[in-house]
Amino acid sequence: MSEKPKPQGPPTVFFLIVAGLVGLALFVVMSSDRFAGHEGTEDPAFATPVVATRDVRFVKLEDDAVAVYDATTGDRIDTLLPGQDRFLQHVIDKYHRDRGRLGVDVDAPFRLTETVDGRISFQDLGTQRIIHNVRSFGSENVKAFHRVLHGLREPL
Repeated sequence: MSEKPKPQGPPTVFFLIVAGLVGLALFVVMSSDRFAGHEGTEDPAFATPVVATRDVRFVKLEDDAVAVYDATTGDRIDTLLPGQDRFLQHVIDKYHRDRGRLGVDVDAPFRLTETVDGRISFQDLGTQRIIHNVRSFGSENVKAFHRVLHGLREPL
């Protein structure tokens, strides 16, 4: 009886496992900034000159309207009426819920920034979360952010 010769070297399964581990390690290293919430400095929002910025506070009133105050001067700059500017009010509500869940100061201001190319960003200074381009949610939704940023009381 002749016996089958045993294969020399490590089995093929070993190489497949090693290749899978190397691929997983590369994936983790290359995507670690995304998992950590960092976008990196290659984001065009960091390279575009800023033309306007304003820190604001939002205060919910008894009638469900939202008073908007300039965080620097304390001046009331706008009032968001119930049923109007729904997207902005939804964003404010979501960020306030996040602050409560994370134990962040609910009175921390928000920052609106407009860049030279017309993009408006909305940043929660309490949690450091940011919407880099409000316009990506539609041109109608950006109007309320633009009005608050520039202190325009009349709807656009």
